Amino acid sequence: MASGPCTLKLFDIVAGASGLAEGSYRQATEIDRQLSSAVSTCFSQQTFVTAAQVRYAAPVSFDSRRTAYFTRESIGRWFGLAIFAGMTLRTALAMPSLDGPVVAILRWALLTVLFALFTAAYLRRPKASALASRPVEVLLPLLVVTLPTFQAGGAQIALHLAQDTPALRSTIRYALQPLGSGIGNIASLAGMAIGEAFAIYSMLYLGRSFSIFAEARRLVASGPYRLVRHPLYLGEMVAIWSYTLAYPSRWSLSVITLFTALQCWRAKVEERKLADNFADYAALKAQTGFMWPKLPG
Repeated sequence: MASGPCTLKLFDIVAGASGLAEGSYRQATEIDRQLSSAVSTCFSQQTFVTAAQVRYAAPVSFDSRRTAYFTRESIGRWFGLAIFAGMTLRTALAMPSLDGPVVAILRWALLTVLFALFTAAYLRRPKASALASRPVEVLLPLLVVTLPTFQAGGAQIALHLAQDTPALRSTIRYALQPLGSGIGNIASLAGMAIGEAFAIYSMLYLGRSFSIFAEARRLVASGPYRLVRHPLYLGEMVAIWSYTLAYPSRWSLSVITLFTALQCWRAKVEERKLADNFADYAALKAQTGFMWPKLPG
């Protein structure tokens, strides 16, 4: 039979497991190791079954948590891999004419490389120390990723759905009317190229820690991340705003404004995830800007 102190130690570890963060495989593994050590030390061979019963009566089911972790990790990996592999292929096949503007060819090459880096990150990324566990950590990123497509495709869908409502259809057509001449095609392509080049630069440092959903893998504090906490999102927003301003309309400006607001919210959600899993994140946050470098003083 186990001694009193050993029994108390075992139940202390089990009680600690009740506060385990959802999706934290690293913490689950450590508590599982502590329990195994306590059981082996404190219980004789005759009473080991009783100890095992106490262990598996813990508030956390270790085997089920580990299985759920690997299932969610695999689903996230293959989901992201399928999306970005498809986008890489689609972009690569949409090569502009070599007789067109040089900036158009440059922008196409940069976008292809960026999507290829996203794909490579999903192929090579390590397991997360904390997966996305709250609805906002999954649904918000999905909304942000798909929202830019509503600048063109969303308008056509809205017109189709409103075909039996003349007043609504007229309002949508009004929102789609161009607002002036915009910044022009060449300036727009140049802005997109600059944004995508900066996003590529950021991805070279973020690397295998990249994810669509809010997850924690590795704290990156080098390259552009020494100055800005979300340089990848900054590059993406520069590119998308440059595209929008080529031929702006009330519709496209509304969509891109909503995209910008949701992207900033998404970044805040990710910051909370990182702060919960990396003790050094608070210091990094104090030294860097959100989307733009901190001004001295």
